[in-house]
Parts: sequence; C-alpha cells; structure tokens
Amino acid sequence: MKRNLLIFCACLALVLCCSACFGGSGSSPAGDDPDIALELPKGAPPDTEVHTADGGIKVISPEERKEAPTASSTPVTPETVWQGGSVTAGHSYTPPDMAALEEEDCIGILSIPAIGLEVKAIDPGTEDMLSVMGRGAAHFPISSAWDGNVALSAHNATADGSPAYFKDLHKLKTGDEVFYTTALGERRYEVFQTAKISDTDWDYVLDRPDENRLTLVTCVSGEPSKRLMVQAKEVVG
Repeated sequence: MKRNLLIFCACLALVLCCSACFGGSGSSPAGDDPDIALELPKGAPPDTEVHTADGGIKVISPEERKEAPTASSTPVTPETVWQGGSVTAGHSYTPPDMAALEEEDCIGILSIPAIGLEVKAIDPGTEDMLSVMGRGAAHFPISSAWDGNVALSAHNATADGSPAYFKDLHKLKTGDEVFYTTALGERRYEVFQTAKISDTDWDYVLDRPDENRLTLVTCVSGEPSKRLMVQAKEVVG
C-alpha cells in the first residue's frame, strides 16, 4: 500500500512538472492579449507599425507600408483635359495669353493661300464662341493656342451679312498649305484630312497628337447636324 502511494505521488509530480514546462497552463503569447502593449524594436523609426502575426510579431517599417490609392477629385472634362498630369500629348498646352499678338483680342493669324483667306484667331474668353465669329475665327478654349492641336471655328454662311470666313473651307484638298502666326512664331502646315462629322463629335478638337496640328471646323450647308472638319499638320524641315 505504501509502495503504491509513493508511485502515485511520483507520477503526479511528473505530470505537474511537464505541464509547467510545456505551457499546459493555457497562457497565450503577449501579442494575443489586448491588455499587453506591443513594444517597438529599439531604434525603430517613429512611424513603424507593429502587428501580431502567426508565430510572433510583425514589424512594418515606413518604407514597407503601402498607402491606399486616392481617386482624383477633379473629373476629366473638355475644360480640364489639358490640366495637370492628365496631359499625355507629346507637346505641351499653350495658353492663349502666351500666343496673343499686339492687336486686341487676337491670338493668331490664319492664312490659307489656296482659298485666299487671311483671318485673325480670337479666343472668346468669357464671351460665347458664336459672338466672336463675326470678327474672326473663334478659338476653341479647350484646345491649345500654339503647341499641339490648335482648333478654330468660323461660319460658312451668315444670314445677317457678317463675314463667313470659312465659306470656302470645303474647297481645300490634301497637300494645300496653311500658315499660322502667333507671338511665338509662324508655322507652315499641310492639309492631310477632311471629313464630315457629327455636330456632337468633339474627338478631333480634343485630340492631343504628338505633332503640331490645326483643326478647322465649320457648318455644312443644308445639314444642321453635321460639321466640316479640316486638319493640317506642321511641315517640319
């Protein structure tokens, strides 16, 4: 009896000893206890983050942390298409005031020898484009005034007898020369494309090519929902 009691006590002591050594008490790592603070490694930058992870603690340095991308607060519209980093054209946008000539409200002179045309380009500013077409070719404010794509529009016919500067635009053909002069210089262009487009088609005006272009737009007689579009590109060399 005494011998059996001694054996029982020895086994009990062994069990208690193993429990203490191998975590039998059920205690959890410090990272799993919300009441125990996780300390930064010594010398870590102030922005370092510490998180619990499988098998221990994960330390994330400021260089490793990735910020969530933020959406642009400015939507891309015809008025903002040239602004900031959204510009992908090979040429930069030129504002009208940089191209303006000394003559009042004139930002350029358009000359097309094939149809005997010389007309000033006017940026409407706060005016409506139609209101300045009686004085010249109206510049689309959404286009550049020199580098890139310069877009101009004028009447092909008028009911009140005011000048219709683009009345012969339909006569232009591929290879015809076009000249455009601003305070920044003069460029020679050649017509390479003419097309009849919808009056809601802004692709040619908004186009941002790698070359310098002129885009000329006017109405089509008898077709109020159509526009005549002529494009010319700079002759280099």
